Amino acid sequence: MPRQKGLFKIEGSIDGVTFYRNAEGHFVRMAGGVSKARIMNDSAFARTRENISEFGNNAKAAKLLRDAMGALVKNAKDSRTSNRLMQLFNKVKNLDTVSPRGQRKISIALEDPVAKNFLQKFDFNKRAQLSNVLRRTFDLDPSAGTFAINAFVPAQDLLKPEGATHATVIYAALGLDFDTAESDLVQALPVNFALDNVPQELSLSLDLPDTLPSVFQLLLIEFFQEVNTVQYPLNNGTFNVLNILNVS
Repeated sequence: MPRQKGLFKIEGSIDGVTFYRNAEGHFVRMAGGVSKARIMNDSAFARTRENISEFGNNAKAAKLLRDAMGALVKNAKDSRTSNRLMQLFNKVKNLDTVSPRGQRKISIALEDPVAKNFLQKFDFNKRAQLSNVLRRTFDLDPSAGTFAINAFVPAQDLLKPEGATHATVIYAALGLDFDTAESDLVQALPVNFALDNVPQELSLSLDLPDTLPSVFQLLLIEFFQEVNTVQYPLNNGTFNVLNILNVS
């Protein structure tokens, strides 16, 4: 896609050319195209209508996941989280090998283990990925709902951002039904600690939601700066980690 250069950037359409801006910069594209009425009625655009339908369903599913996670995702995301999640959901949708084109569902696709693998290890904040921030292996038992790190040393085992004095680890499980939009979010008791060299046993457990078809196990790491005994979120969550540990 052509990118605008120069001192002055413009937005809008001129002589059939559209100038626009997104999170990655300023771009140029040709304006116009086929009318909406023709796309929605002409048999020549049957495939296009199917793609539009599935894109809309995927967008709803991705939004449902984000909304059901509540404050977890609000505290750890980047400007393109929604777009990156949509890209994954578009891949997942293709693994529904039962429904006709235009009606493929995320819920059916997630019955395939490959679809679950697409979503596992997804980082909602690309600027703070779990594999970069957490420098230790961890023990996750998805069936039991436990997360643990033995002899955890915060100052050594976490890549802390400048100014951070404390961190909180939250282990959560989200039960979700993509067809009915029903959800159930449960969390282990958060663990807050100073970013020092004192070893500790990091152990979190929860009761897994067992009445909904899909369960997403999540890990959130939040960083804080303590001033006069009060811990303040560091840089509005820019360095916080939120990762999908497991999908079942």
